[in-house]
Amino acid sequence: IESGETVKIDRSNGFLAMAIIFGFLMMVSAMITVFSIKEKISTNQQKEKVNIFKDFLRILKNSPYLLVLFTYTFNIIGITVLSNIMIYYFKYVYMNEGLTTLAFIFLLVPAFASIPLWVKLSEKIGKKWAYVLGMGLIAIVLLVNFFLAKYFGVIFFFTMLAVAGIGFATGYVLPWAIIPDTVDYDYLHTGKRNEGIYYGAWTFFSKTGQSFASFLVGIVLQLSGFVANVNQPERVIFTIRLLLGPVAMVFYLIAIIILIFYPIDKKMHDEILKKIESKKAVETRGRAS
Repeated sequence: IESGETVKIDRSNGFLAMAIIFGFLMMVSAMITVFSIKEKISTNQQKEKVNIFKDFLRILKNSPYLLVLFTYTFNIIGITVLSNIMIYYFKYVYMNEGLTTLAFIFLLVPAFASIPLWVKLSEKIGKKWAYVLGMGLIAIVLLVNFFLAKYFGVIFFFTMLAVAGIGFATGYVLPWAIIPDTVDYDYLHTGKRNEGIYYGAWTFFSKTGQSFASFLVGIVLQLSGFVANVNQPERVIFTIRLLLGPVAMVFYLIAIIILIFYPIDKKMHDEILKKIESKKAVETRGRAS
């Protein structure tokens, strides 16, 4: 190689190898869980016929669940747009691809550190409003970064990412704390517990949201005239900034608007639990007689 000649490294094979390795490890860990954990089956438990189609239709009648389901789906879309476009932002806006890993550290460390704070806050103001505040904080940071980060530099961007990370924590905790409340709501009205179908639908919609977000980022970059590994024109740079700012922010705002209509607060959930216990007591007395 002659002096001064630029060497381009093709990392695609490395990415493929890592995807295969981690995919294999995930599959093995899942299989170990499946075959090593034995479910305790009560001899008194009555077997119920499972009808997946009817169970899925019942989900559509559970409006609190649908509200939090679509909230989380749009939340996931926003997260995926943000994470997918981040590497393009550092590579073509700041011209330093290596900072991408550091950026995720600035985002995720505050997220995990602030989880206990959000748990405490949710006990005071409710899980719904804590979740709204967290997503709102992320939306504000995305908008601020869109207008200012290009001009104030990397340190400002990292500082804003750390602030966003505090709000990011709510997505790791609060949706999963809200789902059981919606399952209790369904049990009160139907007398059946089908957590499996609820969590199955949750996984399906979250994966669909991730796929949509990845497709959106790819198609928008393509339409903007993006060509990999070359200096980008201003139109493409603006598109990258737009995706990391207002576009991702819009999905968070949609999620917030949907969640505002979620009806189950602590008082309502306590009432649901009381009614369930009363219902169980009546059924127990009926079997005893």
